[in-house]
Amino acid sequence: MVNLKVGKRFGQHFLVDKNVIRKIIDVIGPGEETILEIGAGKGALTIPLSGLCKRLIAVERDKKFADFLRRKNLRNVEIVESDILTIDLRGLVRDEIVVVGNLPYYISKKIIGWFLKEKELIKRGVFMLQKEVAERLCSKPGSKSYSSLSIHTQIFFETKIHFNVGSRSFSPPPQVSSSLVELKKRDEPLVKIDNESEFIDFLKNSFAKRRKTLLNNLILMGFEKNKIFKIFESLSIEPNKRPEEIGIENFYNLWISLRDFRI
Repeated sequence: MVNLKVGKRFGQHFLVDKNVIRKIIDVIGPGEETILEIGAGKGALTIPLSGLCKRLIAVERDKKFADFLRRKNLRNVEIVESDILTIDLRGLVRDEIVVVGNLPYYISKKIIGWFLKEKELIKRGVFMLQKEVAERLCSKPGSKSYSSLSIHTQIFFETKIHFNVGSRSFSPPPQVSSSLVELKKRDEPLVKIDNESEFIDFLKNSFAKRRKTLLNNLILMGFEKNKIFKIFESLSIEPNKRPEEIGIENFYNLWISLRDFRI
């Protein structure tokens, strides 16, 4: 018998609830599109998806699980034993794909970062995430969970939480609740960004100290107070606003205006 003991170093919590698995498959809606699954594990999603999609690329970094799935000889499935964060996606696919997975909690934010970086090759994402992270992806201005990640994601993707999942649907059960989130790429981004990495750094620094006002965070970033006031006035931003109260378009316009001042 093959030993498929859970490896703690990979933060694995396997889906075992068949009803939840069925609901996830329904949201994925497999068809003619190529699907890439992150963290195939014991095949909870891989096995049912294999007979429903045209091509499934199952990425699994743990050798024992990759070997286990290879022995299944699943239809339309390619097992790739690799770390998703270092994979050569362009070497695997040419057209836009659907990315799915029950993501390990400890590395989920890094995987979402990879997903956003590879967005040119991605049409849609369906992920099981820690509920807190899922809410952060979908949050709107004024919410405590609204963050730089919310803005970055929502510029390029429509976000939706489909349902929440309790810990008993997993083995071993995690100590937190989970949510299934769908990210659907927009036909056009909400704003046109000519230097994405610079803008994302600006967002992260703007949210660096959440208890401070946006004004104080910008001062800490090295911008002159008088210039900030002038830009706030032109954008109708009140000086006492915190970063989580500022909408996506205003953040973009603020970045452009401050950058122009530096020039």
